[in-house]
Amino acid sequence: MRISMLLEREPFPALLKAALESFLPEISGESHCVEWRNRISARNSTPKGALGQKWVCNAYLNAIFIPGGSKSALEPVLNEYSRSTVWWRRPVQRAYVSLASTAVTARWLAQALLTITPGVPDAQDWLIMGGNHKIRLVNRTADRVYGIAKSEYDLTFVQREIQGRILAERFDVPVPSLRQSGELRAWFGEAYMSGRPLNRIGDDVAAQKTLLEAYGALDKFAKNTLRKVLLADYVSELSARLLQLLAATRVVPEAMKLRMQGDIGRLADWLFKGAPREFGICLSHGDFQPANIMVRPDGGIYLIDWEYSDYRQAGYDALVFGLRSRFPTGVAQRLAKFVSNGELAGFSRLPGNGLASWMSVPDRRVTACVFLLEELLLLLEENANPVLFSAGASLFAMEKEVQEWVRAM
Repeated sequence: MRISMLLEREPFPALLKAALESFLPEISGESHCVEWRNRISARNSTPKGALGQKWVCNAYLNAIFIPGGSKSALEPVLNEYSRSTVWWRRPVQRAYVSLASTAVTARWLAQALLTITPGVPDAQDWLIMGGNHKIRLVNRTADRVYGIAKSEYDLTFVQREIQGRILAERFDVPVPSLRQSGELRAWFGEAYMSGRPLNRIGDDVAAQKTLLEAYGALDKFAKNTLRKVLLADYVSELSARLLQLLAATRVVPEAMKLRMQGDIGRLADWLFKGAPREFGICLSHGDFQPANIMVRPDGGIYLIDWEYSDYRQAGYDALVFGLRSRFPTGVAQRLAKFVSNGELAGFSRLPGNGLASWMSVPDRRVTACVFLLEELLLLLEENANPVLFSAGASLFAMEKEVQEWVRAM
């Protein structure tokens, strides 16, 4: 999630300050003071010659950097944002990214300024990026990347990422190699890997090949972590976790909580009515979408952002990609097509889901109902933090899709 979006739903400046002040001594050996100023207030309050190393924050490019620093430091930003996924926006977006990453104009297009005192060594080579649950520090020149849990956030997401990546490496899933992790696994270090997201490569044939290669690696991973459980037991566990989170989440309105409780109960009751059956669950990537499938310059691939990794129904990652569930509006209709005719965007044939083949309508209907419970759980976990100002738009959108699905059951 870009900094521009994070600023709307959490006290991002305070979380960034705490995370950096806690972590920077790990790479510099000394304590630092970090201060955030919005651009307008910074102009009015920062005297010429003020102490502190000056960074700029472009919230729309999700980038905090030293203007005029190493051009290679901005490679992740240039790779992700220089080419819009919408064709008519590309010229304007390309021009904006160019201006926003150039020394003179970067200051004018920035939304905030960051000062770090004393300065970070080799700061011109570092890039700081925001994220849902962690802050990333990237240094291509030194081949160093760090993921740091935000202060006040549950460490579960960073710990899931570390554990998921360890297992992924063990089973030959292409991921940036983990190098170290901090005390309590509140941060991790990894190798720097250059790449461009799947949705920015501009070649449909290459994109399809890359998708199948990436999912093929995850499919092998799934088979190596597959567990057999009773469907009723899995649904009971999901329901209990959902209701517990729903009760504790402050940013969900009470009326919405009541609706969600009813829909969760209806989905679970429908699933309980089926005959006792075994069900396959496995460790999933959890956020298998184009932005997290990276294509290296040599044509190889790697998968990033494992913070949503968890045990879910086998085939979950294919459903996330094929149903475009990270953009929830329309998910109920896409699920209906999947159930009726097996349509799953991006796949020429349906991937297997462990113990069931997805070849029958009843199997796909069970899959769909379980998937909605799993998606609600992920979104509630994401919105459970007490520091949040408001729930994310995706949760509200998914709640409407679940309502539509339940009404049609």
